[in-house]
Amino acid sequence: MKKIISVVLILAVVGVGIYFVASHKSDEEKIVERLETFETAYASGDMDGCLDCLDSKSRNALKGIGKVSSALGYGVGDLFSGLFSLGVAVQDEQVKFTVKKISYTDETHAKVTAEVWLSEDYLYSESTGEEIIEMVKEKDDWYIVEDF
Repeated sequence: MKKIISVVLILAVVGVGIYFVASHKSDEEKIVERLETFETAYASGDMDGCLDCLDSKSRNALKGIGKVSSALGYGVGDLFSGLFSLGVAVQDEQVKFTVKKISYTDETHAKVTAEVWLSEDYLYSESTGEEIIEMVKEKDDWYIVEDF
């Protein structure tokens, strides 16, 4: 009986290990998913969702600007967020990334070469261009670096 229990436990441990290894996403998959998450947030006018796709330094800087402006009585952060949401909703702006190449500069930094498509809005015609997007790995996930 002890042998049967031992075999069952070993099989269970091996099965759980295989599950975690098989379900672990590669860095490439995580990078593409982050860009897709940004696309979805942008398309729905979700400013917070877009900010959540940025690295902590960029995200905190942008949120800090909003808080400082609100504290000074300008409310620029709330105004900007509201205008962003309204603009995307009214104009139905879309953005789409097509990753062409990922170059890792080290274990936590990457440069993503992507074709970026922007939909047509009332001021600009549809555009497509190649961009290099810097990304950083934080807490086992990848985020977009915003250079100010």
